[in-house]
Amino acid sequence: MKLRTKLVAPVATAFALFVLLTHFYWQPQQLTQQKENFIEQEHEILNLLRPVLFDQLISRDFAALYLTLDSVMQAEEDEWLQVTLHTPEGHLLYPLTEPQTFPDDEKYLTFQYPISSKEETFASLTIVTDWGSESDDVIAAITRLEMGAIFIFGIITVLTIIWQHLSIHLPLRRLEKAANELSRGEFSAQLPKAGKDEIGNLTRAFGSMKNNLQQAVQKAQHGETRIRAILDTIQDGIITIDEMGIIQNINPAVEKLFGYTGAELIGCNISLLMDKKEATQHDGYLQRYREADGIRELMRGKKTGAQRKDGSTFPIELTVSEMFLGGERMFTGLIRDITKRQQAEQALISAKEEAERANLAKSEFLSRMSHELRTPMNAILGFAQLIKIDEDLSEEHQNYIQDIYDAGEHLLELINEVLDLSAVEAGQLSLSIEPVNVTEVFSECQTLMSPLAESNGIHLEVDFTGCNEFSVMADRIRYKQVLLNLLSNAIKYNRPNGNVLLACKSDKETLNFSVKDTGKGIKDEHMDMIFEPFNRLDASDSNIEGTGIGLLISRRLVETMGGKMNIESTPGIGSTFSIQLPKVAAVSTPTTQVLEKSTIEMQTSDTSHSLLYIEDSVVNRRLVQQIINRQDNLTLLTAPDGKQGLELAETHQPELILLDIGLPDMDGYEVLAQLKNNENTRKIPVIALSANAMAEDLERGKQAGFNTYLTKPLNIPLLLKTLDSLLNSKKTQILTTDPARPENIY
Repeated sequence: MKLRTKLVAPVATAFALFVLLTHFYWQPQQLTQQKENFIEQEHEILNLLRPVLFDQLISRDFAALYLTLDSVMQAEEDEWLQVTLHTPEGHLLYPLTEPQTFPDDEKYLTFQYPISSKEETFASLTIVTDWGSESDDVIAAITRLEMGAIFIFGIITVLTIIWQHLSIHLPLRRLEKAANELSRGEFSAQLPKAGKDEIGNLTRAFGSMKNNLQQAVQKAQHGETRIRAILDTIQDGIITIDEMGIIQNINPAVEKLFGYTGAELIGCNISLLMDKKEATQHDGYLQRYREADGIRELMRGKKTGAQRKDGSTFPIELTVSEMFLGGERMFTGLIRDITKRQQAEQALISAKEEAERANLAKSEFLSRMSHELRTPMNAILGFAQLIKIDEDLSEEHQNYIQDIYDAGEHLLELINEVLDLSAVEAGQLSLSIEPVNVTEVFSECQTLMSPLAESNGIHLEVDFTGCNEFSVMADRIRYKQVLLNLLSNAIKYNRPNGNVLLACKSDKETLNFSVKDTGKGIKDEHMDMIFEPFNRLDASDSNIEGTGIGLLISRRLVETMGGKMNIESTPGIGSTFSIQLPKVAAVSTPTTQVLEKSTIEMQTSDTSHSLLYIEDSVVNRRLVQQIINRQDNLTLLTAPDGKQGLELAETHQPELILLDIGLPDMDGYEVLAQLKNNENTRKIPVIALSANAMAEDLERGKQAGFNTYLTKPLNIPLLLKTLDSLLNSKKTQILTTDPARPENIY
């Protein structure tokens, strides 16, 4: 039912009820009331007439009686139709003619009154009135009143309907029109003027809703535009399918990836885009997922294959998520072409493998170069050490030999530092971080550097009072190497009669070590250059020896141990190199024994000992033979290869074996293994004498079971001390005599 009908229906109903009530209730009521009034009026007239008639009947004045009745009849002729007077016996007294007979009808009212006294009735008066005419007049009057009321009520009804149309129906129609336009996304509809009534409130609420909805729609449209722009520009493909695998929607990236248009894909099964293996399994996967009611996990970054329109395949990474739209389960797949990624990964793997091969080749090259350089250096430095002790040489020749030895030592230092730098840069440097007693290392450094300081006229001072209660967390050998390097530079590059201070201070969590000199300092523009490899600034033109990589190695070692190195310098005043390393409570470390280079003889008893030296190099065998010949209590057997060495060891049972690693028929590790497997040679101590001096070489030798691993060039005092220790079963810790190098034995 329309609103207008709903609004008019109450008014029309009220109008109809008014008409019905007027006609069927009020009109009969009025007619009855008028009839009662008419009867009452007639009774009043008769009550007035009855005494007169009584007197005339008593006096038997019939002339007066007739005259009275005629007068009354004439006066009431509009209402009275007939008046009759009868005796009690029924004789007609009036009128003189026979009375008229009236039908039994409601429009005729008959009134009959007795004219009597208390004791006797004298006559009976009967009056017939015309109530029909009277009732017609009443009905006509009532009808006129009804019509007036109906007219007035009709006018009110029409005005009410017009008012309802203007104030209710029309505004609501406009609101309806605006709502319809709003449902179509149109926000230009004009709303009716809002009054102060309920419709005005509704209009204002609708207007507010319209504005809010318009803003929400604009915001949603803006968001949708952004999302659509993102989806349209994103490089990954996005596909939405239903739970049967039918494609519902795609983004433009899918068209670019697979070569299909959207019209070709929408409505097709997703297996169209899969390679054959995945396509045959996909429908079953969806069915199992539906049967599991989503309990099974969806794909997350699965690497699989896809197929383009032209039949070519390519690798993709697929992520699937589940959603529900209108109660319907949907799946959204994010597809990423990982062809370039796999190519990059493969290229990265290839590059990594190439880098590993290059690193291995570098390590092999460095190891080989170290071996090849150390082998001739062994002869140079070894024979130089032997010649130095020849008292028959002139002073000039002694100086020549000293120059040869010093040059060889410098070259060996350069080889060692290059190997250190390569190990640090390759991350292959093995460190043992542990608490190191600062005062002990400071004392050792002072002892080792004092001769160099004295020869250069430099005053060396050590101050460790600020660190007596602490130890430093570091690799002891590398920590000492860094301090010695800094002290050596401070001494060598100082001014005549200068000063060098090695000091230590404690901070909250670190110990700060500083080496301060009084040299000529470093210019600001050269500060970034001092850590460049082989860059010695202007010292390269001086007679000061150096490699140009010591500072770089020192800084890398400090950083590898978890510390920092800083430098402050003022031209003309001097430089200060500082190191910060983590600190712990002070600990003590065993005192080490340092050998003097001048020691060239073993301090043993007169007991004779036999040795076997297995070495393929004639020069190296001759050098060791010369060293052993100078010892009265030692005899030496030599073998040029592993096979002969094993035979001599089996036959002569030497007390100690010197073994080279790089033999022509088998390497030293195989020779050592056979010696350990032979019951007769198992207990003979074996010393490795090798030019393989890389850290991994020493570790391998330790794991193989060598009693000691000595590197070439041979340090003759160290060799003799090692022989003395092993031959006399002493558990003395053997260290290198080179203060700037870590131990190359164990």
